Amino acid sequence: MKNEIGFVCIGQAGGNIGNLFDELGFNVLYINTSQEDLDTLKGAKHTYHIPGGEGCSKNRDKAKGVLAKSVDSLIERIKAQFSKESFIGVIFATGGGTGSGIGPYLVDFLVNEELLDEDGYPTHTVFTVPILPALKETPLARFNSRECFGELVEIENLGATFVINNEEPDSCNLDYDKYKLSLNKKFVNNFISFLEIPEKHKSEAGNIDRAEIKEVLSTPGMAVISVTPRKTNIAQMIEDLQHSPVFAPVDTDLKNRKLKYIASSTIDPLNYEALIQSFGMYYDEYHTFNQEKNIVCLSGLRMPFSTVQSIGDSVDSIAADLAKSVNEEDDNPLAGKSNDVFSNLRAGKPRKRIPKKMVSIETTNQDTGEKRERKISSRRRDLLERYGGRK
Repeated sequence: MKNEIGFVCIGQAGGNIGNLFDELGFNVLYINTSQEDLDTLKGAKHTYHIPGGEGCSKNRDKAKGVLAKSVDSLIERIKAQFSKESFIGVIFATGGGTGSGIGPYLVDFLVNEELLDEDGYPTHTVFTVPILPALKETPLARFNSRECFGELVEIENLGATFVINNEEPDSCNLDYDKYKLSLNKKFVNNFISFLEIPEKHKSEAGNIDRAEIKEVLSTPGMAVISVTPRKTNIAQMIEDLQHSPVFAPVDTDLKNRKLKYIASSTIDPLNYEALIQSFGMYYDEYHTFNQEKNIVCLSGLRMPFSTVQSIGDSVDSIAADLAKSVNEEDDNPLAGKSNDVFSNLRAGKPRKRIPKKMVSIETTNQDTGEKRERKISSRRRDLLERYGGRK
Protein backbone atom coordinates (compact mmCIF):
# COMPACT_ATOMS: atom_id res chain seq x y z
CA MET A 1 0.00 0.00 0.00
CA LYS A 2 3.04 2.26 0.10
CA ASN A 3 2.19 3.83 -3.26
CA GLU A 4 -1.32 4.72 -2.04
CA ILE A 5 -0.28 6.76 1.01
CA GLY A 6 1.53 10.08 1.16
CA PHE A 7 2.45 12.35 4.06
CA VAL A 8 2.21 16.11 4.53
CA CYS A 9 4.54 17.03 7.40
CA ILE A 10 4.13 20.49 8.93
CA GLY A 11 6.76 22.08 11.15
CA GLN A 12 9.93 20.61 12.59
CA ALA A 13 8.33 17.83 14.64
CA GLY A 14 6.23 16.72 11.68
CA GLY A 15 9.32 16.78 9.51
CA ASN A 16 11.26 14.51 11.88
CA ILE A 17 8.62 11.78 11.53
CA GLY A 18 8.23 12.44 7.82
CA ASN A 19 11.94 11.89 7.33
CA LEU A 20 11.52 8.29 8.54
CA PHE A 21 8.68 7.66 6.09
CA ASP A 22 10.72 9.32 3.33
CA GLU A 23 13.58 6.87 3.93
CA LEU A 24 11.11 4.02 3.42
CA GLY A 25 10.06 5.29 0.01
CA PHE A 26 6.81 7.12 0.82
CA ASN A 27 5.84 10.32 -0.97
CA VAL A 28 6.47 13.06 1.62
CA LEU A 29 6.02 16.84 1.46
CA TYR A 30 7.65 18.95 4.18
CA ILE A 31 5.99 22.30 4.93
CA ASN A 32 7.50 24.95 7.17
CA THR A 33 7.57 28.68 7.77
CA SER A 34 11.28 28.34 8.63
CA GLN A 35 13.77 27.63 5.84
CA GLU A 36 16.35 26.82 8.51
CA ASP A 37 14.18 23.98 9.83
CA LEU A 38 13.73 22.61 6.31
CA ASP A 39 17.49 22.69 5.81
CA THR A 40 17.98 20.28 8.73
CA LEU A 41 16.03 17.49 7.00
CA LYS A 42 18.44 14.99 5.50
CA GLY A 43 17.56 13.75 2.04
CA ALA A 44 14.23 15.57 1.89
CA LYS A 45 12.98 15.31 -1.70
CA HIS A 46 9.99 17.65 -1.59
CA THR A 47 9.92 20.79 0.57
CA TYR A 48 7.69 23.84 0.62
CA HIS A 49 8.79 27.00 2.42
CA ILE A 50 5.70 29.13 2.93
CA PRO A 51 6.52 32.53 1.35
CA GLY A 52 7.25 35.23 3.90
CA GLY A 53 7.73 32.77 6.73
CA GLU A 54 10.69 33.15 9.08
CA GLY A 55 9.52 30.71 11.75
CA CYS A 56 6.70 31.30 14.20
CA SER A 57 8.25 30.93 17.69
CA LYS A 58 5.22 28.98 18.98
CA ASN A 59 2.93 31.82 17.87
CA ARG A 60 -0.16 30.21 16.32
CA ASP A 61 -1.57 33.56 15.15
CA LYS A 62 1.64 34.27 13.26
CA ALA A 63 1.48 30.87 11.54
CA LYS A 64 -2.11 31.44 10.47
CA GLY A 65 -1.19 34.85 9.10
CA VAL A 66 1.53 33.33 6.94
CA LEU A 67 -0.86 30.59 5.77
CA ALA A 68 -3.54 33.13 4.86
CA LYS A 69 -1.22 34.77 2.34
CA SER A 70 -0.27 31.51 0.59
CA VAL A 71 -3.07 29.04 1.25
CA ASP A 72 -4.12 28.72 -2.41
CA SER A 73 -0.64 27.98 -3.75
CA LEU A 74 0.09 25.56 -0.90
CA ILE A 75 -3.09 23.59 -1.54
CA GLU A 76 -2.35 23.44 -5.27
CA ARG A 77 1.11 22.06 -4.45
CA ILE A 78 -0.41 19.35 -2.25
CA LYS A 79 -3.00 18.39 -4.85
CA ALA A 80 -0.37 18.16 -7.57
CA GLN A 81 2.11 16.12 -5.52
CA PHE A 82 -0.43 13.60 -4.21
CA SER A 83 -2.59 13.17 -7.30
CA LYS A 84 -1.78 9.44 -7.46
CA GLU A 85 -2.27 8.64 -3.75
CA SER A 86 -5.66 7.94 -2.19
CA PHE A 87 -4.61 8.56 1.45
CA ILE A 88 -2.77 11.55 2.92
CA GLY A 89 -1.46 11.55 6.48
CA VAL A 90 -0.94 15.04 7.93
CA ILE A 91 1.66 15.12 10.73
CA PHE A 92 2.20 18.13 13.04
CA ALA A 93 2.98 19.05 16.63
CA THR A 94 0.11 20.60 18.56
CA GLY A 95 2.35 22.59 20.92
CA GLY A 96 4.48 24.58 18.48
CA GLY A 97 3.69 27.48 16.20
CA THR A 98 3.85 26.38 12.56
CA GLY A 99 2.28 22.92 12.86
CA SER A 100 -0.14 23.87 15.61
CA GLY A 101 -1.35 27.02 13.86
CA ILE A 102 -1.50 25.74 10.29
CA GLY A 103 -2.41 22.07 10.81
CA PRO A 104 -6.14 22.18 11.67
CA TYR A 105 -6.96 24.90 9.12
CA LEU A 106 -5.10 23.18 6.30
CA VAL A 107 -6.64 19.79 7.12
CA ASP A 108 -10.13 21.28 7.17
CA PHE A 109 -9.67 22.92 3.77
CA LEU A 110 -8.26 19.75 2.23
CA VAL A 111 -10.98 17.46 3.58
CA ASN A 112 -14.05 19.61 3.15
CA GLU A 113 -13.26 21.89 0.18
CA GLU A 114 -10.37 20.80 -1.97
CA LEU A 115 -9.93 17.04 -2.25
CA LEU A 116 -13.31 16.50 -3.91
CA ASP A 117 -14.37 15.50 -7.41
CA GLU A 118 -16.86 17.42 -9.55
CA ASP A 119 -19.78 15.69 -7.85
CA GLY A 120 -18.54 16.48 -4.34
CA TYR A 121 -17.20 13.02 -3.51
CA PRO A 122 -13.79 12.82 -1.78
CA THR A 123 -10.78 11.98 -3.92
CA HIS A 124 -8.58 11.26 -0.89
CA THR A 125 -8.92 10.14 2.71
CA VAL A 126 -7.04 12.37 5.14
CA PHE A 127 -5.86 10.95 8.46
CA THR A 128 -3.83 12.92 11.00
CA VAL A 129 -0.90 12.40 13.35
CA PRO A 130 -0.99 15.20 15.96
CA ILE A 131 1.88 15.23 18.46
CA LEU A 132 1.17 16.22 22.08
CA PRO A 133 3.73 17.98 24.31
CA ALA A 134 4.82 16.50 27.62
CA LEU A 135 3.87 18.13 30.92
CA LYS A 136 7.54 19.09 31.32
CA GLU A 137 7.44 21.24 28.17
CA THR A 138 6.86 25.00 28.31
CA PRO A 139 3.52 26.45 29.44
CA LEU A 140 3.02 28.02 26.00
CA ALA A 141 3.51 24.64 24.27
CA ARG A 142 0.92 23.07 26.57
CA PHE A 143 -1.49 25.94 26.10
CA ASN A 144 -1.10 25.79 22.30
CA SER A 145 -1.79 22.06 22.38
CA ARG A 146 -5.18 22.45 24.01
CA GLU A 147 -6.14 25.20 21.56
CA CYS A 148 -4.94 23.24 18.53
CA PHE A 149 -6.58 19.99 19.55
CA GLY A 150 -9.84 21.82 20.22
CA GLU A 151 -9.83 22.96 16.59
CA LEU A 152 -8.81 19.58 15.23
CA VAL A 153 -11.59 17.54 16.83
CA GLU A 154 -14.27 19.80 15.35
CA ILE A 155 -13.28 19.00 11.76
CA GLU A 156 -15.80 16.79 10.01
CA ASN A 157 -15.06 13.92 7.61
CA LEU A 158 -11.57 13.15 8.93
CA GLY A 159 -10.07 9.69 8.86
CA ALA A 160 -8.23 8.11 11.78
CA THR A 161 -6.23 10.20 14.27
CA PHE A 162 -3.01 8.73 15.68
CA VAL A 163 -2.26 10.92 18.70
CA ILE A 164 1.45 10.76 19.58
CA ASN A 165 2.19 11.11 23.29
CA ASN A 166 5.55 12.57 24.32
CA GLU A 167 5.16 12.02 28.07
CA GLU A 168 8.43 10.49 29.25
CA PRO A 169 8.10 7.53 31.67
CA ASP A 170 9.95 7.66 34.98
CA SER A 171 11.95 4.57 34.01
CA CYS A 172 13.35 6.15 30.83
CA ASN A 173 17.15 6.33 30.78
CA LEU A 174 17.42 8.53 27.67
CA ASP A 175 17.54 12.31 27.56
CA TYR A 176 14.25 13.83 26.47
CA ASP A 177 15.23 14.69 22.88
CA LYS A 178 16.55 11.18 22.24
CA TYR A 179 13.42 9.73 23.83
CA LYS A 180 11.19 11.67 21.41
CA LEU A 181 13.21 10.43 18.45
CA SER A 182 12.83 6.85 19.71
CA LEU A 183 9.04 7.36 19.86
CA ASN A 184 9.04 8.59 16.26
CA LYS A 185 10.79 5.41 15.12
CA LYS A 186 8.45 3.19 17.10
CA PHE A 187 5.36 4.89 15.66
CA VAL A 188 6.66 4.49 12.11
CA ASN A 189 7.60 0.84 12.73
CA ASN A 190 4.17 0.07 14.23
CA PHE A 191 2.40 1.82 11.35
CA ILE A 192 4.42 -0.09 8.76
CA SER A 193 3.82 -3.42 10.54
CA PHE A 194 0.07 -2.78 10.39
CA LEU A 195 0.19 -1.58 6.77
CA GLU A 196 2.07 -4.65 5.59
CA ILE A 197 -0.34 -7.23 7.04
CA PRO A 198 -2.13 -7.99 3.72
CA GLU A 199 1.16 -8.64 1.90
CA LYS A 200 3.08 -10.50 4.62
CA HIS A 201 0.52 -12.35 6.76
CA LYS A 202 -1.62 -15.07 5.21
CA SER A 203 -3.63 -17.73 7.01
CA GLU A 204 -6.28 -20.32 6.18
CA ALA A 205 -8.03 -19.23 9.37
CA GLY A 206 -8.52 -15.66 8.16
CA ASN A 207 -6.97 -12.87 6.11
CA ILE A 208 -6.91 -9.09 6.18
CA ASP A 209 -7.09 -7.46 2.77
CA ARG A 210 -6.15 -3.97 1.62
CA ALA A 211 -9.76 -2.79 1.69
CA GLU A 212 -9.95 -3.58 5.42
CA ILE A 213 -6.72 -1.70 6.15
CA LYS A 214 -8.19 1.27 4.27
CA GLU A 215 -11.42 1.04 6.26
CA VAL A 216 -9.48 1.25 9.52
CA LEU A 217 -7.50 4.27 8.30
CA SER A 218 -10.69 5.97 7.10
CA THR A 219 -12.53 5.65 10.41
CA PRO A 220 -12.98 8.88 12.41
CA GLY A 221 -11.71 8.91 15.97
CA MET A 222 -8.50 7.95 17.70
CA ALA A 223 -6.52 4.92 16.52
CA VAL A 224 -3.72 3.01 18.27
CA ILE A 225 -1.41 0.22 17.09
CA SER A 226 0.28 -2.27 19.39
CA VAL A 227 3.13 -4.51 18.22
CA THR A 228 4.34 -7.00 20.83
CA PRO A 229 6.54 -10.16 20.91
CA ARG A 230 5.32 -13.73 20.29
CA LYS A 231 4.67 -14.70 23.91
CA THR A 232 2.68 -11.61 24.88
CA ASN A 233 -0.60 -12.53 26.61
CA ILE A 234 -3.91 -10.69 26.21
CA ALA A 235 -3.49 -8.72 29.46
CA GLN A 236 -0.14 -7.39 28.26
CA MET A 237 -1.59 -6.53 24.84
CA ILE A 238 -4.42 -4.59 26.48
CA GLU A 239 -1.95 -2.74 28.70
CA ASP A 240 0.12 -1.80 25.65
CA LEU A 241 -2.99 -0.60 23.81
CA GLN A 242 -4.27 1.43 26.77
CA HIS A 243 -0.97 2.90 27.93
CA SER A 244 1.34 2.70 24.95
CA PRO A 245 4.53 4.77 25.23
CA VAL A 246 3.80 5.94 21.66
CA PHE A 247 0.15 6.99 21.75
CA ALA A 248 -1.91 9.09 24.13
CA PRO A 249 -3.67 6.94 26.75
CA VAL A 250 -6.97 5.55 25.52
CA ASP A 251 -9.94 7.18 27.23
CA THR A 252 -11.80 4.22 28.70
CA ASP A 253 -14.41 6.07 30.74
CA LEU A 254 -17.31 3.62 30.90
CA LYS A 255 -19.93 6.23 30.03
CA ASN A 256 -18.15 7.63 26.98
CA ARG A 257 -15.91 4.90 25.61
CA LYS A 258 -16.33 3.85 21.99
CA LEU A 259 -14.63 1.49 19.54
CA LYS A 260 -15.44 0.66 15.93
CA TYR A 261 -12.84 -1.75 14.53
CA ILE A 262 -10.34 -4.29 15.84
CA ALA A 263 -7.80 -5.37 13.21
CA SER A 264 -5.18 -7.93 14.22
CA SER A 265 -2.51 -10.35 13.10
CA THR A 266 -1.53 -12.46 16.10
CA ILE A 267 0.12 -15.72 17.05
CA ASP A 268 -3.03 -17.08 18.72
CA PRO A 269 -6.71 -16.06 18.50
CA LEU A 270 -7.54 -12.90 20.43
CA ASN A 271 -9.70 -12.91 23.55
CA TYR A 272 -12.38 -10.52 22.30
CA GLU A 273 -14.32 -10.62 25.58
CA ALA A 274 -11.29 -9.20 27.36
CA LEU A 275 -11.02 -6.46 24.74
CA ILE A 276 -14.71 -5.63 25.12
CA GLN A 277 -14.34 -5.33 28.89
CA SER A 278 -11.45 -2.89 28.46
CA PHE A 279 -12.56 -0.84 25.44
CA GLY A 280 -16.27 -1.47 24.92
CA MET A 281 -18.25 -3.25 22.22
CA TYR A 282 -16.78 -3.05 18.71
CA TYR A 283 -18.63 -2.80 15.39
CA ASP A 284 -16.52 -5.30 13.44
CA GLU A 285 -13.18 -7.12 13.51
CA TYR A 286 -10.64 -8.20 10.93
CA HIS A 287 -8.06 -10.85 11.77
CA THR A 288 -5.31 -13.05 10.47
CA PHE A 289 -2.38 -14.94 11.99
CA ASN A 290 1.40 -15.07 11.77
CA GLN A 291 4.29 -16.69 13.64
CA GLU A 292 6.44 -13.62 14.37
CA LYS A 293 4.63 -11.01 16.49
CA ASN A 294 1.27 -9.71 17.67
CA ILE A 295 -0.14 -6.69 15.82
CA VAL A 296 -3.39 -5.19 17.08
CA CYS A 297 -4.98 -1.96 15.85
CA LEU A 298 -8.04 -0.32 17.40
CA SER A 299 -9.79 2.48 15.49
CA GLY A 300 -12.84 4.62 16.05
CA LEU A 301 -11.89 5.19 19.69
CA ARG A 302 -12.96 8.24 21.67
CA MET A 303 -10.47 11.09 21.30
CA PRO A 304 -8.08 11.43 24.30
CA PHE A 305 -9.89 14.41 25.79
CA SER A 306 -8.80 13.58 29.35
CA THR A 307 -5.12 13.67 28.40
CA VAL A 308 -5.40 16.91 26.43
CA GLN A 309 -7.45 18.53 29.18
CA SER A 310 -4.85 17.56 31.78
CA ILE A 311 -2.21 19.26 29.63
CA GLY A 312 -4.33 22.42 29.57
CA ASP A 313 -5.11 22.20 33.30
CA SER A 314 -1.39 22.10 34.05
CA VAL A 315 -1.17 25.60 32.56
CA ASP A 316 -4.28 26.88 34.32
CA SER A 317 -2.75 25.89 37.67
CA ILE A 318 0.07 28.40 37.19
CA ALA A 319 -2.00 31.09 35.50
CA ALA A 320 -1.27 33.79 38.07
CA ASP A 321 2.48 33.33 37.78
CA LEU A 322 2.28 33.29 33.99
CA ALA A 323 0.31 36.54 34.00
CA LYS A 324 3.27 38.23 35.69
CA SER A 325 5.70 36.69 33.21
CA VAL A 326 3.90 38.02 30.15
CA ASN A 327 3.12 41.45 31.58
CA GLU A 328 5.33 43.91 29.71
CA GLU A 329 5.23 46.54 32.46
CA ASP A 330 5.74 46.57 36.20
CA ASP A 331 2.65 46.39 38.38
CA ASN A 332 0.62 49.56 38.13
CA PRO A 333 -2.19 49.86 40.70
CA LEU A 334 -3.91 52.46 38.49
CA ALA A 335 -4.02 50.24 35.39
CA GLY A 336 -7.07 48.21 34.41
CA LYS A 337 -6.79 44.49 34.84
CA SER A 338 -7.65 41.99 32.16
CA ASN A 339 -10.15 39.26 32.95
CA ASP A 340 -8.06 36.86 30.92
CA VAL A 341 -4.64 36.27 32.44
CA PHE A 342 -3.56 34.79 29.14
CA SER A 343 -4.44 37.85 27.09
CA ASN A 344 -0.77 38.43 26.21
CA LEU A 345 0.06 34.74 25.98
CA ARG A 346 -2.88 33.43 24.01
CA ALA A 347 -1.88 32.31 20.52
CA GLY A 348 -5.26 32.71 18.90
CA LYS A 349 -8.40 31.50 20.65
CA PRO A 350 -10.34 29.34 18.21
CA ARG A 351 -13.66 30.72 17.12
CA LYS A 352 -16.81 28.70 17.22
CA ARG A 353 -17.23 27.08 13.83
CA ILE A 354 -19.88 28.43 11.53
CA PRO A 355 -21.73 26.22 9.05
CA LYS A 356 -19.80 25.85 5.81
CA LYS A 357 -21.29 28.30 3.35
CA MET A 358 -19.68 29.13 0.04
CA VAL A 359 -19.12 32.84 -0.60
CA SER A 360 -17.66 34.76 -3.55
CA ILE A 361 -14.36 36.65 -3.41
CA GLU A 362 -12.22 38.32 -6.04
CA THR A 363 -8.66 37.03 -6.41
CA THR A 364 -5.69 38.25 -8.44
CA ASN A 365 -3.22 35.95 -10.18
CA GLN A 366 0.18 36.95 -8.79
CA ASP A 367 1.92 36.16 -12.09
CA THR A 368 -0.46 37.69 -14.66
CA GLY A 369 -2.40 40.23 -12.59
CA GLU A 370 -5.63 38.77 -13.94
CA LYS A 371 -8.64 39.12 -11.63
CA ARG A 372 -11.27 36.44 -11.24
CA GLU A 373 -14.13 35.53 -8.97
CA ARG A 374 -14.07 32.27 -7.04
CA LYS A 375 -16.11 30.49 -4.39
CA ILE A 376 -14.60 29.69 -1.03
CA SER A 377 -15.99 28.60 2.32
CA SER A 378 -16.83 31.05 5.05
CA ARG A 379 -14.09 29.42 7.12
CA ARG A 380 -11.42 30.18 4.53
CA ARG A 381 -12.69 33.75 4.21
CA ASP A 382 -12.44 33.98 7.99
CA LEU A 383 -8.76 32.93 7.80
CA LEU A 384 -8.02 35.45 5.07
CA GLU A 385 -9.79 38.31 6.85
CA ARG A 386 -8.64 37.50 10.37
CA TYR A 387 -5.02 36.68 9.67
CA GLY A 388 -4.28 37.90 6.16
CA GLY A 389 -5.59 41.45 6.43
CA ARG A 390 -7.95 40.80 3.54
CA LYS A 391 -11.44 42.37 3.43
